[in-house]
Amino acid sequence: MTIITQEIKEAIRAVKTGGVIIYPTDTIYGIGCSMFANSAIDKICEIKNREKTKPLSIAFTNLEQASKYSSLSEEDKEFIKKKLLDKENGYTFIAKKKNIMFLHECFDVPTIGIRIPDNEIVREITKIAGPIITTSVNLSGENPPIEFRDISKDIIDAVDVVFEGKCSIKRPSIIIDLATKQMLRS
Repeated sequence: MTIITQEIKEAIRAVKTGGVIIYPTDTIYGIGCSMFANSAIDKICEIKNREKTKPLSIAFTNLEQASKYSSLSEEDKEFIKKKLLDKENGYTFIAKKKNIMFLHECFDVPTIGIRIPDNEIVREITKIAGPIITTSVNLSGENPPIEFRDISKDIIDAVDVVFEGKCSIKRPSIIIDLATKQMLRS
């Protein structure tokens, strides 16, 4: 069990009130906000110089939370569970989204990217504040940061809460399309 530190409390408060946070994951540093905070999602797109219509992944606490927003078969769930046992890699799973009102234009596609990072900080934030947008904290097209010192000062200054920590895998997640079980990024 993770002790809820003051930093985690600040990150949770920021997410719950429409703020943008920087945080470590198991793979690389991420930037995120509540998946329901449209203005914060817009801010992330602006910070990253990213098109608002380009899909963004969502970090969930666990498979149960992810299942509330995506249509996962029992086969999909078993596949995800097996992949999550692999501590050498992080994964993003592309799944069909449930017919739930996703308001931001980045969700105007029939699928969502599911991330369940093996990171206590992300788990605590998403358990208490709910699912969060998760994308690398870099300008679109640039290399993602694996160390805190690699994050641009301009990006750090543009967010509400910055959480330092360690990324254990130190490379982006592998993206797998659950419909075909094909890797889209390795």
